[in-house]
Amino acid sequence: MTHNPVYDYGGQIYSYAHYGYLDGIQGRDPNPRLEGVPEYDEGWLRGEADRDNPERLSVLDEVVIKKGDTVLIPKGTLRHSMKDGNRPLGRTTKVTLHDVYPMIPAYIDHRTNDFTYPEAPKVTWAGAGGYWCRADVRAVTKVEE
Repeated sequence: MTHNPVYDYGGQIYSYAHYGYLDGIQGRDPNPRLEGVPEYDEGWLRGEADRDNPERLSVLDEVVIKKGDTVLIPKGTLRHSMKDGNRPLGRTTKVTLHDVYPMIPAYIDHRTNDFTYPEAPKVTWAGAGGYWCRADVRAVTKVEE
């Protein structure tokens, strides 16, 4: 099994594809130490192409909420529940967060050669009946107490 190579970049270790994507979407020139690595180059080209895509750029926004915060999740937000899968919320919901999971980095699946874009961080909370629920962090608003 072939693994996607990694490179230590500012204390975090991600795939070359992710570093290329970050450099490209943020408008930086290719890193001369990584240029020529196929995974880095593909990530950079995809990031460069996504520079004007607000949805892709919002994945990189800083997360200002943390475990234990109370947040509002608006009606219609797509949430995943261990009870009934993916469904939009039927009403605006106020919850206390159990956890905030970090961004899933970009990578290239070496079995299929598919590029997977970074996914935004997710928040989790205990839903109805104690089933865990998860939603995109970009959809929630912190409640100031």
